[in-house]
Amino acid sequence: MKPVPMDVVMCTWNSNRSFFEKCLESIRREIPVHHFIVVDRFSRDGTIDVVKKHFETVVVYLSGENLARNRMIGIGLVDTEYFVFMDDDLELPKGWFERVTSHIDNRVGAIHEGVIWAGRECMDNSLLNRLISDKWMQASLSFTQHRMVIMDITLDNILESIGFAQGGHTIVKTDVVRDWKPSSHISAAEDILMMKHIVKKGYVWRILEHHTVKHYSPRNLSQHLNKQRWHIAGLRAAGFGRPSSQMLSNFLRQSLNAFIKSVKFKDPMIFAHVFFNGLVVLDGHLRWNKFYKV
Repeated sequence: MKPVPMDVVMCTWNSNRSFFEKCLESIRREIPVHHFIVVDRFSRDGTIDVVKKHFETVVVYLSGENLARNRMIGIGLVDTEYFVFMDDDLELPKGWFERVTSHIDNRVGAIHEGVIWAGRECMDNSLLNRLISDKWMQASLSFTQHRMVIMDITLDNILESIGFAQGGHTIVKTDVVRDWKPSSHISAAEDILMMKHIVKKGYVWRILEHHTVKHYSPRNLSQHLNKQRWHIAGLRAAGFGRPSSQMLSNFLRQSLNAFIKSVKFKDPMIFAHVFFNGLVVLDGHLRWNKFYKV
């Protein structure tokens, strides 16, 4: 596909954090923006002013709806054939737009790349710094060296693909999602619901496993634990939860693998991170009514 100007849709809510301008600068550098569309949940920290500083053509819509509905509102304001969903905590690498659009064909309803956590660049909590060891970070950063692998999500493999979909830096064919109407109570896993909508229409959701998009969240241990619980609870609330027996089996298998790697690399923090992260995932799954806040 030849790169053409596209609308960018961003849902914001007090997004003006230390890395926000860096994310906006990467969007302006990488994407030929037609309109920058902001669906804002009444931010009080100057979010809109910062966006207007970086983009001349800004469309602002104030909404108190939850994330899924705000994404739907943003879609309704798009007037280009394709548009880009961008989250407020992602930084695009150089060459991102040209690389991703080169993999768009007439079968693609949505496409994105993998992400890599910004790690120490965004951490502000010493405890999380201790849990995330240098060796763990090196292993994570090594994803940037992976070759490009194309994964096409269809109705046949959508359940096996949960966990790969990331709606926060996705190029979407506008007409395919014009009629997407998510429930008003959905504030997590909305990208999975959109994926289901797209593939049911016969299109594919294409994932390029080329991990170069930088994610600046979570920034501390408390955020990490709460976000994990909320996300897993959201998956279950949206009807994409796995059986509890499978969740427990995955936890035990991943913990065992992490223990083996900790012994191999002589780094106990590898096991600590995987084990405690797995406990939080189980907690979010089993007590989803407590942690799923809309």
